[in-house]
Amino acid sequence: MNGRTRVIRTSAALTKSSSSTFTRYSFVQELQAEFNQEFLEELHQLELDDWGRYGKARTKWEKHLRDPDDVFIHAEERKKQLAKQRKKR
Repeated sequence: MNGRTRVIRTSAALTKSSSSTFTRYSFVQELQAEFNQEFLEELHQLELDDWGRYGKARTKWEKHLRDPDDVFIHAEERKKQLAKQRKKR
């Protein structure tokens, strides 16, 4: 049973019952939390898809901006890092 169907059924049941205000409030809060969960699951997947799509575009743009000589700078930094690690041993 999805959240909307449950809201309708529970709402009808609460209207007919002689439950306390607190009990009714608790049911409403629980239903709201369930509905929010369903909504957020769908939204979360949309956000992940967008992140992947736009992340690829950003990576492509960064690659375009990268200076070809940066490879040599990174290689030199890596050599220094490895030398430092060997000294620690």
